[in-house]
Formats: sequence, structure tokens, C-alpha cells
Amino acid sequence: MSDERVYRGYMEGQLKRALADIEIPDSYYEKAETAYNSICKDLTDQNCVLSTLGPEAMLQGSMRLGTAVKPIDENGSYDVDMVCNLRTLSKSDTTQAHVKKVVGDEVKKYVKRHGMTKPPHEGKRCWTLEYVDDANFHIDILPTIDDTSNHADCLRSRGFGVPDDARYLAHTDKSHPRYSEICSDWASTNPHGYARWFFGVADLRTYRERLAKARSVTFESIRPYRVKTPLQQYVQLLKRHRDVFLSNQQKSRGQIRSVVVTTLAAKAYEQITHHSSWYNDFIEVVQGLSTHIRKTPDGCYELVNPADQLENFLKDWSEEDATLFHRWCESVSDDLGQLPSTLKKGIFNRYPARSIRESLGLSKQSPSDCNCKGVRGYLDGLPHHKQHGGIEINLLSIKIKAEKMRNGGTFVPFESDSPLPKNVSLRFSAAGDNFDGFTLKWQVTNDGLEANAANCLRGDFYLSDTSARGRKARGEKTYYIGRHYVECIAERDGVVYGRSDPFVVNITNDDASRRNW
Repeated sequence: MSDERVYRGYMEGQLKRALADIEIPDSYYEKAETAYNSICKDLTDQNCVLSTLGPEAMLQGSMRLGTAVKPIDENGSYDVDMVCNLRTLSKSDTTQAHVKKVVGDEVKKYVKRHGMTKPPHEGKRCWTLEYVDDANFHIDILPTIDDTSNHADCLRSRGFGVPDDARYLAHTDKSHPRYSEICSDWASTNPHGYARWFFGVADLRTYRERLAKARSVTFESIRPYRVKTPLQQYVQLLKRHRDVFLSNQQKSRGQIRSVVVTTLAAKAYEQITHHSSWYNDFIEVVQGLSTHIRKTPDGCYELVNPADQLENFLKDWSEEDATLFHRWCESVSDDLGQLPSTLKKGIFNRYPARSIRESLGLSKQSPSDCNCKGVRGYLDGLPHHKQHGGIEINLLSIKIKAEKMRNGGTFVPFESDSPLPKNVSLRFSAAGDNFDGFTLKWQVTNDGLEANAANCLRGDFYLSDTSARGRKARGEKTYYIGRHYVECIAERDGVVYGRSDPFVVNITNDDASRRNW
């Protein structure tokens, strides 16, 4: 295997480890979803004042697209973007100020009804609800009215096509010069169309179907936020890098909006004709970020909304914004898109991993590394604990699942470091990624006085035992009092693509091992 191919696998592994540290926990998604559903229920309830205005609610932004990331500041909050659309109103009979007020009045009632600590905040476009809990998130509610017919006519008059199920919404904006007057030039949005375009480029349905099949469940039961396509992961990495980059630009007033990063990444991904590997595609996305920005003859920058050809995401861009954006593109290429030929230091030393994590505002070691550092450090200090001798690129995620059986009974699962008595049969299997094409090896290292006296400290690597069902696992038995260790590696062509945390087999002769059975 070539050094370049190994390096790309190494970089993919490092970036995916970083992704795990910037991803929002599922529990936070669930809390945000619960809060969103609660607001939707109240605002669309038949007893709500808005009920005569045909209210509907929908998600938009990163929570809908599955591209949200943790804030770089510990005190930062997650944002959930939603729309409250009033379908029976039109631009010919109402004002933005009125729409903003009637939605705001109901949001204030919701806050009071649910005993929320902080009152809603009125921003330029949205009403914001802040939730004070461990998730620390806020919900931005954008008031809109349906403008599909008028906007579709406008698009057709300029030669653009309009999908049959298009939904164009006109939204409020306090900076509009005729905010308090009836007017026709409201700002527009199309959250449904944008999400459909993005998911189509990402091929979300295929990945969701694969996950449903792997788990033997229905397609509908897989929550969208539990699926991560490569494009969604690329956007998450780019947004996180953008956040850290901007936090270090103290003298700059420029901005790089999330919708701009997301759109450019998706457009670059869409241009890839052959998807060769995860990291290769990421490199192409990084290199193609700026290629879809156009400068018009009158000197304005342009990035057309793929779901609305009349919207330019860069209409407010200044030269300072453009300069900042291009500097960021250079920075993200240097930090995350390094190729072997451009590295100034050795490929497999600690430099790439450290620089990646620093550029994403992460500690030098991931929490998972820190959790097992003490055990692994102890193991590496044992003279009989062998080293695998290969290049380790940490591309695959491996977690050891363990089962125990006594006296010919049934295997039952147990956790690492659980007390076990002697003469128990053990079975270890690897869970995580797809290991087809890889050789799974098991390292078993004994420790303690009894194992040492029996000259059975071991520390070597062993192949899996293949069961009648074709399952690759490793069988062992508890013989010696002490704490012993099992690790699993996935190897191919002399390269270690993944390595589990050490699993502790704690053999005791006290009552705890018998009670724990």
C-alpha cells in the first residue's frame, strides 16, 4: 500500500475523531426536538389566536440539515431555527410589523404559560426563546406568510423553472425601509426547497436506507439526525473551523454565514464526478469552496440560493467580507486539507493530529483518548505487552462487546472491569464499523501474581475464532486472580486501521464477583 493512500486514511481517521468531539449529542437533539414540538403544538392549536390565520411550523437551518456543531465557547448556546408561517395572510393586506407582532404575542403567551425563566427576545427578523438547562440552546422563530404564487410568477417571468411542490415564504425584517407599510418586496425564504436540494446532493435517503437495513428497522424509524452523510460531516468540519477562525480575527468585522459555507460545500460536492474516498472528496470540497462565487459586472458578489434563483446569499458582502472569506479558505486548506506532498513534517508523527484539533478549537487529545490513557499507558509499560508494529491511522471505530458463561449456561453480556470469578467462559466480539476486508486481531495481556507464577502473562496477538454462524470473536477463560486486558485491532496490509480501548477483565475471589453474576 502506498504511503499516500495510508496518509489519506490517517487523515480521515483524525478528522472523524474530531467530528465525534464537535457533534451535538443525540440527547440534545431530542431536547431541542421536544421543545420545537411543544412550540409547534401551541402555535398551531385551534384555540390559539393564530388559528384563523392558517398557522404552520417547520424547521430550517442546521438542525434540519443535520449540520449543527457544538459552540466553541463552553458558555455558548445551540441554535434551533424554525418558521411560523401564516398561510391565509398576503403581502397585499398586511405588514411585516403586524405579522411580527401577532406571532410575538403568542410566543410571549407560550413563555408565560410554560413558566420559562427568560422572556422572548425580539431580533431583527426572529423571536428568540432561551432555554436554561444543560443543553443551553435557544430557538429562533421566524414569522412568515405564504408567497408561493407571487414568487413563482416572478421566477417564471425571468425564465426560471418552478417545482410543482415549491413553497416560497415571505419573512419579516425590521431593517426593511417599509417594515410598517403594506409593500410587495418582502425578503423571501424557501426552507423546504433548500433542505430538499441539500439532502439530494448529500444522497441522504441512500444512507438512511442503509442504516435502517443494518439495524433491521423501518426507514421512517431512523431519525434524520442519526444519519450522517459525508457531505454533512464536511459541512460540520468547515463550520467548526470557520467559528474558530473568526474568533481569532479580532480586528475584522467581516462575516461568513453558515448558509454560505453549507451552500458552497454542497455545490463543490455536487461537482465531484467520481467519489473515490471520504478524504479525497473532502479535499475536493475544500479546494472547490470559492469556485462558485461570482462577481457581477457592477462589482457585487453573488451566490444564488439553489432553492430560489432570486435570492443572492452574498448581496450584503463587502470587500472586507470577500477578503476574510478567501483568507479562511486558505486557512482551512492548510489546517484540514493537507496533502502528503505539501507536508513540512513527517506524515505519521503527532503534528497533523495536533494541528487539526487546534484548528477546530479542541484539546490535543479527544475525551476518549484521555479516558483510556491511564490503562493504555500502564499496558505499554509492561515488558510482555507486545506492540503491533504497524502504522496506526485510527480510521475505524472499534468497541469490544463481552459476554460471560458459567457451567455450560447461556452467554450474558458484562461490562469492562466488572468483577468475575474463576472458571468462567468469556467471548469477545468487535462492534462498530464494517470490518469486511480487515483482519481482526486480539491482544490478550495478563497481569498479577498468579498469572506471573504460572508463566502465563501473554501479551501476544491472536486471530479471531470463527463460530458456526460465521461470527468473528475471541474466546477466553478466567484462570488467574488479577486485572487482565483485551484489545482488538483491525489490520490490512500492515496498516492498523482501528484499535479498541483496552477492555479490563477483573478476576477476583470475593463476594462481589458472585453477586455480580
